[in-house]
Amino acid sequence: MKYSIVKNDYPESLDLANQLTEQLTSDQAWVVDDENPDYVFVIGGDGTFLKAVKQFNHLLAQIKFYPIKKGGIGFYTNRNLFDPKELKTNLNLNECQINKYPLLEVKIDEKTFFVINELKVLNDVVPQQFSIFVNDEKLENFKGTGVVFATPSGSTGYLKSINGAIIYPTSQELFEMQEVAPVSTVLFHTINAPIIFSHEETIRLTQINSLKVNDALTVVGDARIIATTFATIEVKISAIKLKIITTNKINRAALLKDIFVGN
Repeated sequence: MKYSIVKNDYPESLDLANQLTEQLTSDQAWVVDDENPDYVFVIGGDGTFLKAVKQFNHLLAQIKFYPIKKGGIGFYTNRNLFDPKELKTNLNLNECQINKYPLLEVKIDEKTFFVINELKVLNDVVPQQFSIFVNDEKLENFKGTGVVFATPSGSTGYLKSINGAIIYPTSQELFEMQEVAPVSTVLFHTINAPIIFSHEETIRLTQINSLKVNDALTVVGDARIIATTFATIEVKISAIKLKIITTNKINRAALLKDIFVGN
């Protein structure tokens, strides 16, 4: 079995990575491979997890991620405790629990990306204008700062902060779209409400006006800029699922309470 380790820069994460490496190298069945791994161990919080998803974006169909909590708040890592002695048990496919998370498949003109949290199409300098289509049927012409798309697991992030809905069942093939600061006058208005779509819908954004070079358009997928211009963007639920190994059963209500409500 081939593996790679992605960690944050905390000293305790380095210590844990050394323990993990020692455990894995003692078993001849494990071989380090940072180019084409079967398993990726992620030591850190959600930021480190997103870094790992970015690094292996082209291999998501084959990889199983094993996040280990060593960082800040983490929806993907908060319930994953690590004990080197239990590693072999936790990676036994007949015994371990593997959660599968929906991914957004994003096509920007001719390039394709996979997003686990959210896709943001924003311009804070000038209002951008594009048409929004649902399965080739026009929904509206949009004018404003932009739109955000999120998966169920990503709906508790940026989308929540702009009054989007939290999608509770993380295993469902659902995704959400929310407008950001749309122009609203008696002459121009949009739906301006969260819309939840299923795997049967593909959303297409098509530019109405050409953007100038100095415009501040950014297309951001999982906290990284993936484009600064586009003619067309298509967003849908991918057939590929992100596979995450967990040592404890994920309790969505407990995660939401721990992070947003408290005791």
